[in-house]
Amino acid sequence: MITTCFVTGSIQNLADSPSEQVKLVRVGCVPIGFGTPDAYVTIDIDGVPVMRIDIYSDIDYYAFKEAKIWREFVIIGIGPQVYMISLDTQEIITFDLDSYFGHFYPDDEWLIIASGCRLLRISPTGSIEWKTEYLGLDGVLVDTIEDNLIKGQGEWDPPGGWRPFQVGLDTGEIIAQSPNLT
Repeated sequence: MITTCFVTGSIQNLADSPSEQVKLVRVGCVPIGFGTPDAYVTIDIDGVPVMRIDIYSDIDYYAFKEAKIWREFVIIGIGPQVYMISLDTQEIITFDLDSYFGHFYPDDEWLIIASGCRLLRISPTGSIEWKTEYLGLDGVLVDTIEDNLIKGQGEWDPPGGWRPFQVGLDTGEIIAQSPNLT
């Protein structure tokens, strides 16, 4: 396990390629002969590049993309996928979303992933603990997570047709969902 002070990661275009002296991991629809990735993530530990993750996407456009360090993983959300890459072993766990990636909501004991239509809770070992039913059709946002309750909004009638919801943090069950647009 890496026990350094400061680990960072960010998604970048390939305009400024990082050093070739780092570990290289490829994710996504990697073509034969590799080709040029659509984006990459560089991982710095205490300011020193140690890993580069080349991302190959099978879609041309994605509204949201995000890279974070969570526990001992690099987590990347882009297009309809989320990738978790172990900083120790470079093992890759891929989650295919049934919509586009939206946002990450991390905590020490869980990771909530918002897609365009639902939430997923991921364990510290990288397994899916639950998926909600649909909370929207074109966007799901989390407003707060407290008292074992996730409160947020799902967009059902774009643009602007947002409805509030409440989901149990431990179970992923919908506790309340407004049938009316807010």
